[in-house]
Amino acid sequence: MELKELKHRLLRTLDMDNGGNAPAYIQQEVPQAVNSALQVMWLDVPRERRSHYTRTITELDVDAGIDNYIIPKTQGILSPVWHKDDKCPLTPLTTKYEALAFTALDDRAAHGRPFAYFAERTATQDGTQINIMLQPVPIEDETIVLEVETMAPSYDLEDFCCESCPVIPLPMQYIESLLLPLANYYMARSSWFDNHQLFQAIERDYKRALMRAGATDPIAQGASATEATKDE
Repeated sequence: MELKELKHRLLRTLDMDNGGNAPAYIQQEVPQAVNSALQVMWLDVPRERRSHYTRTITELDVDAGIDNYIIPKTQGILSPVWHKDDKCPLTPLTTKYEALAFTALDDRAAHGRPFAYFAERTATQDGTQINIMLQPVPIEDETIVLEVETMAPSYDLEDFCCESCPVIPLPMQYIESLLLPLANYYMARSSWFDNHQLFQAIERDYKRALMRAGATDPIAQGASATEATKDE
């Protein structure tokens, strides 16, 4: 599903689409609601239940003489990591010291074909990124295959309105069963929405979606934490 279609689905559910010409101040709510829903899907759904849409196989093109690489839009590298040509796995290193001192620690480093790697998360201006260091340094170009856990997508209004809108990187069943009911709920919590009867139905769908996903309600948790702070 493209983001443009998702936007119209959300606005139609709340009866605010006006033939595809919803007011600008309402359209601004769409990316906020979708981003909030995606954060819940990535952070509040248990790992084993979200793995169907957060884990993916990706390929890394390795250049001779280069041992450090950035894995974009990734919050973690999952084992195994392997060579594409012969499916030979690489051994994960547990500390950066092992990676930096690799040549001295292992005689096989002179062979020049990576058989180990070290992954770490580093801070950037945009948040964090995952770096992977291959050891030993490759002596020829090749392709490494990795299983990674992706980061939650983040969108702005332009993404929902451009001619070639991005496609939501989720299987359709999760868009229908999780993303839409969660995003509808965040849309309905906006100050301009005052249809109490419709809000009750949207809230029921929201709680039902969380229950199916095994997720805790982040809004309820936040309210409980606030009340606990007041009691103190």
